[in-house]
Amino acid sequence: METQQENNNQEIDLVFLAKKIKGFFLSIGFLILRLINFIIRNKIIVIILFILGISLGVYFDKKSKNNFKTEVVVVPNFESVDLLYAEVENFKSNLNSNKSKYDFLNDVVDLRIESIENINSILTDKDNLEIFKVLTSNGQDLSKILKNEEFKKNYKYHLITLKTNSSVNSQKIIDFLLNTINSKPYYKQRSAFAIKNQTNAKQQAEKSIEQINKILENLGNGSVSVVGKDLNINSYDQLSNVIEMKDYYMKKLVDINTKLIEYKSTIYPVNTSFNNKIHQKIYEKMVVILPLFLIGFYLFLSYIKYLYAKYNNLYQKTKITNA
Repeated sequence: METQQENNNQEIDLVFLAKKIKGFFLSIGFLILRLINFIIRNKIIVIILFILGISLGVYFDKKSKNNFKTEVVVVPNFESVDLLYAEVENFKSNLNSNKSKYDFLNDVVDLRIESIENINSILTDKDNLEIFKVLTSNGQDLSKILKNEEFKKNYKYHLITLKTNSSVNSQKIIDFLLNTINSKPYYKQRSAFAIKNQTNAKQQAEKSIEQINKILENLGNGSVSVVGKDLNINSYDQLSNVIEMKDYYMKKLVDINTKLIEYKSTIYPVNTSFNNKIHQKIYEKMVVILPLFLIGFYLFLSYIKYLYAKYNNLYQKTKITNA
C-alpha cells in the first residue's frame, strides 16, 4: 500500500515538473512573440536606430583602423612597482591637461598596465616563498591568492600597453612615462648603490669560481696531497661538493649579471614592440556593437515605460478602491 502511494506521489511530482517546464518554455515563446510584435509596431524607430548605429560604427571603426599598439615589458626595481602603477594612473588622469604642454601626447588613445603571470618568478624569492607557506598553512585558497590584483604586483615582469592614433611619437610617449620614475633622484641613487654592490658581488663570485677551478685543475694533475697522501680526481671524496659549489657560483654569477643589466634604471624595459596594427575581431567592431546597443537600450526604456504604466494603473485603481 505504502509502495503504491509512493509511486503515485512520484508520478504527481513528474507531472507537476513537466507542467512547470512546459509553462517555462511557453513563457519564453510568448516573450519572444511580444518582442517581435513590438519591433514590428515600432519598425520605423528600430530601423532609424539600426542605421544610426551602423553609421556611427563605421565612423569609429575607420578612426580605429589608424590605431597602433606598442607593448613594453618592464621590470620594476627597488620596490617601485606600486609607484609604477600609480604613475600609469596619473598619466591617464592628467593626460588632457598635459596635452597642451606636450604635443606628442595628443597621439595617446589608451594606456594600460598589467602583470605577466609567472609563478616561478615569485617562488624563486625566499621572502615570497615564506609568505606562500604562511598563507597556505592558514588554509587560504592559493588560486584566489594568485588572482588577487595586489598580489599580482609581486610578479617580476609587467606589460605596459600603449594605444596611439599615430606611429610617430610612440617612443617619446613611452620615454616620457618611464622617465617620470627613472629620473627621480632617490631611485637614481638606489640604482647606483645597487650596481656597486652587484659589481662587488660579481668580483667575489668570480674569485670563488677561479679558486674552485684551481682545485679541480690540481686534482686533475694529481698535485693535491692531504697528510702525505696524493689525491687525484678519482680518489677525492669531496669532489661532488666542489662541483656543486662551482655550479652554485656559476648560477649566482648569471643572476648578478642579469641584475647589473636590469639595475641600470628603476623601471627597466626588457622588450619593446612598437606600433603594431590593431586588428579587431568582428564582435569587437563598433559597426556591430553600436546598432545592437542602441536597439537594446530602446527596448529597455520601452520596457521600463511599460512597467511604469502597468503599476501606475494598479496604483490608481488601488486608490479608487480605498477611497
